[in-house]
This record gives sequence, structure tokens and C-alpha cells, in this order.
Amino acid sequence: MTDYTNDLVFLDFEASSLAADSWPVEIGLSWLADDGTIETHAQLIRRHPSWSMDAWSEDSAAIHSIPFALLEKGLEATEAAVWFQTMTRGRRVCSDALRYESMWLRRLLETSCDPNTVDQELARLRDILT
Repeated sequence: MTDYTNDLVFLDFEASSLAADSWPVEIGLSWLADDGTIETHAQLIRRHPSWSMDAWSEDSAAIHSIPFALLEKGLEATEAAVWFQTMTRGRRVCSDALRYESMWLRRLLETSCDPNTVDQELARLRDILT
């Protein structure tokens, strides 16, 4: 039996809100390392100029303990998109909230990728609940 656990990456976003035009404020990736430990990496994401402040929710900020001012310490959205692609290259990407994670991943990738690349990256995303 082949063990595929090392190529499996779990994706988690925190976002500005749950609104249809919400945007990612933090991206997290976790996977099982070769020694059996869980390796986790996360990056804060600065708001891209094309993302509406109307989608910012102080309630969401409080829930995630990520005030808007803290985002200034994060990566530019375009850098976060490249970081995601680099960290997940050649791996399967899973989520437990595919509806939202795919929306926020699309929004992030659209800041720096052409539409075909966005679609290819989204095609790698799988729902771990199904």
C-alpha cells in the first residue's frame, strides 16, 4: 500500500468576513512531516487594493484576533499567492471548508496569476469531508 500522507497539505484561511466579497487575511498550511510531527506555516495577508473594505468585519477580526492594523505586517497579497504556490507545489491540497477556502484562494491567486493558473491551482483543492 502506498502512503500519500507526506504529499497532503491542509489549507486554512482566516478572512475579513463571510460575505461574498470577503478576502483572506491569513493563510495557513499544515502537513505531516517525515518524522511524524505536524508542520504548520502561516502568513498574514495585506489587503489588496482591489479588495473592498466593505467586506471587513470587526466581528471577524475579533474572532480571529487579527485587527486590521496587524495586516500591515503581512505579505502583499501577490507575495502570499506565490508563497502558497511554492509551499504546495507537487502536493495535494485539502480543506474542510471547500466553499469558503476555494473562494478565498481564488481571490488571492487572482492578484498575481493568469486565469488558467488560477483554475489549475483550484483544481488541486479537495474537500476532506467527502
